[in-house]
Amino acid sequence: MENSKVEELLNELYSMIQDARSVPLSQEKCIIEREHALDLMEEIMGKWPTEVRDAQSILAARTELISQARREGEGIIRGAKEQADKLVTEEALYQESKRRCEEMVQQTKAEMTRIQAAAYQYLTESLKETEKAISDSLATVAGTREKFQALVGSKQDSKE
Repeated sequence: MENSKVEELLNELYSMIQDARSVPLSQEKCIIEREHALDLMEEIMGKWPTEVRDAQSILAARTELISQARREGEGIIRGAKEQADKLVTEEALYQESKRRCEEMVQQTKAEMTRIQAAAYQYLTESLKETEKAISDSLATVAGTREKFQALVGSKQDSKE
């Protein structure tokens, strides 16, 4: 019933505008009774169907819900990006630490090889020096023995 009343009022407003006199020298502008037009509009708004008002409030609630969902979605995306950046940073730190560790292992192995080579060379030189010292000592002992035997042999020859 109210819908038909609203339609009647809208038709009356439409007729008022359509039948209004044109402003001189203008086809687009017209003169209407302001008070009568405003009264019609107030009456239309007063009889506006509750469904339209409900639809407007539903539309406003939907708009707010969409805005809230968008904000929450942006927050989730921002959080996910921060988490991804953190994981990438942690992975980069892990890779760098792993690389440094492998580098240190390689340096340690190289140092061990160098130390082993130096130890081998030192041991070889020490053994050569020891061998020479023993050889010299043996030569001295052999020379001393020969002298001793020569001395003992000459005393035995003189006793005979």
